[in-house]
Parts: sequence; C-alpha cells; structure tokens
Amino acid sequence: MFLTRFRVEHFVVPAMLAATGISLFADPPPPRRPDPISLDPASPSLGFGNNTCDIYGENPPFVFLGFGWDVGGPGPIPHVPGPNYGMFPPGNTDGISNNEFNANMLQFVYFSGSDTSTGLLATPYRAQFVRRQAAGDRWVINGRTSVPPAVTAAGGGAAGIVAPFVLGGPVHILSANQTRFNEIPSLPPPAFSPFPMPDDMDGLEITPIDLNGDLVHDRPIYFSVDMATGPGADVFVSPPAAAAFFPYAMAPMMGLTPADDIDGLAVWDRAGIYIPDPGLDVVMFSLRPGSPRLWGPDGVSGTADDFSAADIFVSNLTGVFRRYLTAAQLGLRFQDDVDAIDVEPALNNATPEFMDRWVQRVNIDIFLPPWVPPPGANDLHIELIGIQPGQVRDPWTGSFPNATISGVSGGTQINWSGANFPPGSMAHIGWEVTDPTNLQFARIWWTINGQPITVVQIPDLVQTWDARGEGGPSSQQIVDVLVNRSPQPVQIMRRAIMTPETLTLSDLLVGSDAWNQSVPIELAPLTLQSMQPIELPFPYQIDTLGYGVFYDVFMNQGQGMERIATYLTAMTVEQSPDFLQAFGACCFGDGQCLELNAGICSTNGGQYLGDGSQCGVASCETHLLGDMNCDGQVNILDINAFTLAVANPAAYQAQYPDCDIANGDINGDGSTDILDINGFIALLAGG
Repeated sequence: MFLTRFRVEHFVVPAMLAATGISLFADPPPPRRPDPISLDPASPSLGFGNNTCDIYGENPPFVFLGFGWDVGGPGPIPHVPGPNYGMFPPGNTDGISNNEFNANMLQFVYFSGSDTSTGLLATPYRAQFVRRQAAGDRWVINGRTSVPPAVTAAGGGAAGIVAPFVLGGPVHILSANQTRFNEIPSLPPPAFSPFPMPDDMDGLEITPIDLNGDLVHDRPIYFSVDMATGPGADVFVSPPAAAAFFPYAMAPMMGLTPADDIDGLAVWDRAGIYIPDPGLDVVMFSLRPGSPRLWGPDGVSGTADDFSAADIFVSNLTGVFRRYLTAAQLGLRFQDDVDAIDVEPALNNATPEFMDRWVQRVNIDIFLPPWVPPPGANDLHIELIGIQPGQVRDPWTGSFPNATISGVSGGTQINWSGANFPPGSMAHIGWEVTDPTNLQFARIWWTINGQPITVVQIPDLVQTWDARGEGGPSSQQIVDVLVNRSPQPVQIMRRAIMTPETLTLSDLLVGSDAWNQSVPIELAPLTLQSMQPIELPFPYQIDTLGYGVFYDVFMNQGQGMERIATYLTAMTVEQSPDFLQAFGACCFGDGQCLELNAGICSTNGGQYLGDGSQCGVASCETHLLGDMNCDGQVNILDINAFTLAVANPAAYQAQYPDCDIANGDINGDGSTDILDINGFIALLAGG
C-alpha cells in the first residue's frame, strides 16, 4: 500500500506542479520560531492521539512549562499533520528539512539523540540523559563548522568545529529543552523525569514550514522514513501545499544501500527544484544503527573503519558520501545515535540559538569633553581585541542611527556613526559578547569625518571577566579584572550587584532598578595608575546569576576632575550547572553502571566510585557494596577486611589485591573511612 502510493505520486505530483506553476527556491532563513519536530514511535506522547507522521511546532504563547501530556495539558502542538503532505499513520517520518540556505557557508549544526544515547562523560547531554530528558531536547554544536558542507561533500577538507562562544566549555550546548514542544516530560533541565522513557525527537527543523498557522506547509518538506514505513535510504519531498510527495534522491545517489536507514536529514536543493542535481545539491544525514554503510569501507561490522550512528555525513549525490562530523565532535559516544539534525548558516555575526551561555553586556555613557574644539565628533569606535566577530551581537545604536560590526587584526571593531556631538555632549552605546573571557583589552576613540580627535584620550577600561576554575569542581569565583591601559592616571568609583536574574542592556543604565540595588565599592574616587590592575571577585554559584559592575571614570582636567564616562557592564552566568560538576562511575544493585555526579548517584541509590572513575574501567560487577573480601557476599566474614580498609588502606589493598576499597564507601562520599561504619553495620543486619 505504502509503496504503491510512492509510485503513483512520483508521476502525479510533477504534472501537478507543471500545471500550477509552483516553484520555490531556498531563501535566507526566516525567524527561527516556531520550530517543527517529529516524534519517534516509542515516544510516550504518542499514546495520547499523536502520530509519528505528524509534524509538531513549539508551544503557543499561552501554554506554559509543565503543561505537557504528563500533567494533563495539550501536549505537542500540531504544525503540519501527516495527511496534509501525503503521509498517513502508521507511517513514521524520520528526518525533515525545508531546504537549507547556502551549502557553501560554514554552519551551526543542531541535533537530537535517540533515547538510548548517553553522550560523553561530563557533557550537558549526559546530565540530561541521567534525568531522562536528553532525547527530547535539541542540541547545537558549540561553534560553527570549519568547512562548508558542499566542500566536504565534494571531497575537500575534513570538517571540524571552531568554538568561539564558550571557550573551554562543552562541545555542545542545550539549544531547546523539550518543554518548548510540550514533550514528555514537560520539566525544566534540573528536574528528574518520573517517566522511564522520554519523548524522542525524531526529526527537527529550526525554521517554520507552516508560515501562517493553517496547518498546511508553505515551504517544501524534504523527509525520510524508517524501514518499517518504506525505503529508509531514500529522500522524499512534498511541495508547498501539496497533500502528496514523491522521491527526490534515491539511495544509490548518496552512496547508500537499500538496507540503510536515514534518520536525520538536511537538504540543500540548489539547482532544479525537486530534481536531484549531482555535484550541486547537498544532502546531510545520519544513519540508524544497523545500517550496512556504518560498517565502513571494508563492509565488516566491528572493525576499525566502522562509522558511528552518531556521525553526520554529507553527499553531493554523485554516488558517494563523506563523514562531516564525528560522534566525538558532537560530544557523543561512538555507541550513540543521532536521529535528528538541522543546520543554520553562520551569517556574519550570527550565533546559534542555545539556552546556556556566558554573556557579557556592556552599556557605556561616553562624554565628549567640553575642551574638544568645535564642531566636536560624529562617529565612535571600539576595538575588542581577542574577541571574534561572531561573538559580538546586538550592538545597541543608542545615540547613533547606525552600528556595524567588522573583523580586524586580532579581534573585532564596532562602529557607531551618523550623529553629531558638540563638545560637552554625551553618547550612549552598548553591545553583547558571548564568552568574553578571552577579551584581552579594548580601545575606544571618537572621530570627526573619519579622522581621530587627538585631543581626547578615552581610557581603556572595558574590563575582562576571569572565570577562574571554570568547567570543573574547583570553580569558586569569577573575577572582574580592570586595567587602566591609558598613559595617565584615572579615578574610578564602582558599584556592584549580584542577582539571580539576567541583567539585560536595559538594566545597565544609571538609575535603573539594578543600579539602585547595587552596592558602592568606593565611597571616594580611587586612583588607578597607568597599567595598574584592580580586581573585584564574585563568589561563583551553581545557580544562574548575573554579576554587574557600574563605575564612573574621572580624569583630572582644568580646575578638577571631569567625568569621562560611565561604564555599566554585567556578566550573566547561564552555563548549565551540570557541566560544572565532577562525574564518576555510579554502580547500581543490578550491576548497571552510569557515569554521574556524586549527588545524582546518591539520590538514586547508587554507589559512587569517585571523581573521574569510569564505567569501562571499574565494572560494577566487582563492586558489591560491603563485600570487603570479594567473595560475592556481604556477611560477618567481611568485618575484618572492612576494619583493615578503614584503619590502613594500603595494607588492605595489599591483602586483597583483587578487591576495590570503594566497596566500603557505604555512604557514597568517595572514600572508605569511619563515616561508613554505621552503614556497614546496617548492611550486615540486612538494612
């Protein structure tokens, strides 16, 4: 039945297009929301009337977090029902794409993993997996790819990842929690799901397919299906508003076999619309586990040349495919499975859409001193050395009609232009930087008709933020570091604030609520000599916090001090707290081992084997809690061994070389000591 529908539509739909004159070419992406997804057949939401061939969008504004099917709300929101593009239950739409923009550009790659994928140790994905939420989430690589898909597809370059946004951070970032789509569980990231299995995002697209909300697709839907539905290695397309589909690219064109199964998809249909053009069109895909092409060039499973189901591939439809990103580059294990992908071009200063990040916001009131000769100035410029253009966004024009961002040697330049400032006037400017911890210094200057005003020296006091200990359990503080890089002394007076809220640009104004709640650091002006640094530490906390410093800058001029500028800056720490925790092997009573942090392990009744321990090295089968003589039982014969382990760990290890002293860590604090005695006694008593 399903295959017959394919054959009929293969002839009917092209004729229909020819008669109606429908054509559609790829345009620059529209706004990213609402974001369409499809669901895997094992998703619990499908038990409430949803279908695997329907495409869903994100929650409308009136639906709040926690209103998923699991608590009686409306559940995933239909975006384009399957029959509206020719798919009917129980057919399963695997990957979806609405024709991507420009395969010759660097890309941000979004993805979702299957419900069995755990992610690499100490990654945000792993932290969501142990909470049974990861498979319904959307993730994005931490930066742009270094080679365009079209180049790799043609055999040029091996694509890697450049990560200018969270230096030293994880290789992926949580882009959208499953709550955005009202999937099960409709819980925010810190919570643990009570459901044994989450909804599994099976296909994703970050730009709308239905643009007007009438449940009919206004852009083409390129998609793949699973092997239970039809040819899993072919790509199909449904033109806009067509309740039908037909083949776009067949498996051999992508170097695949009929037994392969595409489960993640992005398509660049670059030439003849809906017609595969070898060497021009590009298809990006991932393969379901068990696909023969994952066995590598030798065609033998389990050998060194195997690919991973978490790898991402590209093909230009010339009969071959090439690997574009590896599982490790996505922050996933070789055994994991990517079952949904999408891309976004890295246009100019774009950043990927993600939930968790470090962001510095800067708002400055800069005075043009009265001693500047008329007519004053008409442009203002700043160089941020150490910051890439892609990290700078939202340049607030403030007092200017125009603001542009460009790359310069070693950094980025922001230019504000198009306004006249007479002597004694003031300009307002602002910007945002994602991950400013690599900022080396800044330089600010006025110009008049493109020429610098040499009589004005604006001190370089745009501070950097040092996230000391970032990325591990030693994280204690972030430090605001201010250096006077001007050749003469300046006087400063600072105010500081620490708040659980995100500090936006509108908060960084004199007289704002944040300003009024800030605490003065200097009650009288503090002199800062040339090249003299000064630090203001903030205690680091796991919870999301905003740290702000507002300060006035004065310079000696004439009869006294003249205010040159008021700098208002803030660092919002929105990095996922899971990434900042130490992880280790956690053993459960059934022999299962998961790499978790100590708190999660203990909360769920596991035995934590210590920071940095790995399941592959320390098998849980050798870790029977309380079995100190390693005879496979916990009884009175373990008392002497336990006593020795507490009193003399080295002697215990020598007497019991095949045992792990962690068997005595009854309270799960990472060490075997006197604090475990009561727990050991309880185990002997059958507690």
